[in-house]
Amino acid sequence: MLAESENSDDIALEQAAEALAAVENAGPNILDRPSFSGWYSDIMEEAKNSMGSLLTGKISAEKFIERVQEVADEVKEDEDIPKYTRA
Repeated sequence: MLAESENSDDIALEQAAEALAAVENAGPNILDRPSFSGWYSDIMEEAKNSMGSLLTGKISAEKFIERVQEVADEVKEDEDIPKYTRA
């Protein structure tokens, strides 16, 4: 039983390291807080849904990024959604 626990801990640590590496690799191309939640609710909804899967180990950090990016790209292409910028 201890071996299973250690294996789960190893997986969780590996996934946390993957997430941290993704953030570090993004450099300045990352929102450090979800201010976009009021602007782009579709992105926030996907991020919330995928975060649960990420934190429970059902998906990898890469899959989390892929899912959220897919919705972000859809929002970007939708001319009916106003686009906002921050300085």
